[in-house]
Amino acid sequence: MAVCLLHAYANTAHEVAALEEIRRLWPEVSVVASHQITREWREYERTNTAVLSAYVQPVAARYLGKLDAGLKSQGLRKSPYIMQSNCGVDSLEAPSAVPINMVESGPASGFWGAAELGKLIGEENILALDIGGTTAKCSLIEGGEAREISGEMIVTAPCAASCEIAASLANRFGVIVGRRKWVDQMQATVHALGHRDRLAGFYHVELGVTEFQEDHDRTARRLLEAGRRAVEEDYAEALILGCT
Repeated sequence: MAVCLLHAYANTAHEVAALEEIRRLWPEVSVVASHQITREWREYERTNTAVLSAYVQPVAARYLGKLDAGLKSQGLRKSPYIMQSNCGVDSLEAPSAVPINMVESGPASGFWGAAELGKLIGEENILALDIGGTTAKCSLIEGGEAREISGEMIVTAPCAASCEIAASLANRFGVIVGRRKWVDQMQATVHALGHRDRLAGFYHVELGVTEFQEDHDRTARRLLEAGRRAVEEDYAEALILGCT
């Protein structure tokens, strides 16, 4: 069960009271309140996140409980820590109660790890790519620090799949392409999919596949410039890297 009240971002008292009463009446039911996750003032986002967290909470709690028990049976004396989506770690109790904070913890920690690896090998400017079973994500690491170009950068193909994913994540998205000559074809795809109004623009970096591979520093600079232009000038919330 999820509890989300209109002004809980400012005052949690009523959500806390509702949470306590639900637990008193139905102690066997999993319940989460929106203020436990975020104090964001728009209720739509808080409600969606609270509902998703409540939906997976029983499964996550059972899984983490079994993980803890299994590790202790193998001789581990202390409970493990769990990665969070903000690159931090927390005890088992916190993600068991609010599992939504584990979402995207894999890519987040992967990019953090890539930044640390870069420092060890003397490469502080890196393009890190995290490929999973369903998505691929890219992060620019500049000066040893991960830089967020947008809320989510999608690196995937073909163009149609990329557009659908970006449109599901953001109100506006931009497309970075290698050559200007590819814009017309990709623009036709975006329009055919019905995402014309969500398109922030196309940003060509005038690099081909071979050039991408030959000069990594130049590639990183041009991608960063295109990404910043899309986000800062055209308010893109997601980027499609369609350079190939």
